[in-house]
Amino acid sequence: MRANLKYQRLFLGASLGLIVSPGFSAGATDPDDSGKAPTFWQSLREQTPGNLELSVAGGLHYEDNLVVEAIDVVSAEKDVALAAELNLDFEARPWDGTQVRSGYAFSQRLFRQQDEFDLQTHYGFIDLSRSLYDVTAGAVPSVTYASVGGTSLLEKQAIRGYLSDLATRKIYWRVDVELDRTDIKTSAERSSTGQRLDLAGYYFIDGPGHYFVLRYRHHQEQADSELFDYHADRFNPGYVKRFTIAQSQPVRVRLDWRYERRRYQEFDPGLGARRRDDRERWRLRIDTPVNEALSLQLKYEHRNYGSNNPALDFDDNRVEAMLELKLL
Repeated sequence: MRANLKYQRLFLGASLGLIVSPGFSAGATDPDDSGKAPTFWQSLREQTPGNLELSVAGGLHYEDNLVVEAIDVVSAEKDVALAAELNLDFEARPWDGTQVRSGYAFSQRLFRQQDEFDLQTHYGFIDLSRSLYDVTAGAVPSVTYASVGGTSLLEKQAIRGYLSDLATRKIYWRVDVELDRTDIKTSAERSSTGQRLDLAGYYFIDGPGHYFVLRYRHHQEQADSELFDYHADRFNPGYVKRFTIAQSQPVRVRLDWRYERRRYQEFDPGLGARRRDDRERWRLRIDTPVNEALSLQLKYEHRNYGSNNPALDFDDNRVEAMLELKLL
């Protein structure tokens, strides 16, 4: 009964969000050049200094092995969830060569039966960047909050600095360095301080609609309990292609593979060894517009997480279908 009520509430909320289209008018009276009254969302955009974007999405999410990675919970249960997302992004250029971005992202998954795995996340950031000669330099403070099953899971504060440059018409590169603090609310000994280095290179075959990308990450975590200290190296090549089908329908396909080699530094008495994880993920994403405001997004993931801890050695599959509505 609880699951049915939960689904009815989310379905109602998603329905209300999706029926609000760019044609919705809320008290607007002044006609634009076309002779039509501007919509509420158009008026909001015009009155905002800078560029404001707002989108909502709703759909279904399926997992055949419910997992909470942050606290090493693997259930072997499968379930389908109603999924909802909201994204708000603001961009402005207050001075020549300077850009300010800020954003907020919300996501919610409500599972049909396994509601102890219901996931809610909040993410906010500010990105301040400036062109320095031919290179763009920036700094990004951010905050993340997540809850599982209605219980607070983690809070994370991070600060990231980056450099990027379009070196040639074909090559773009970016370097990021991040420091973070993560507080795990359900398992305090897992709370940690982390350092991260990200390198990315893009090779454009035919502009931004067709390219290869190669990402590398080195990540270190120092947990409150030394048992959870680790270092990891991650490789993540990807391919993106935009094309048209049926003569007029644009489609974007994104395919990537990710491999992470994670090594824990302390001897684990329960294993009789230091923990070793080798994590692999294949991901396919396809999106296509339905009209000017609405788009369909499809995603499939297969993960193969190998570990010398048998309880954390698993394979799983995830499938998601979402409709995204751009309000601004």
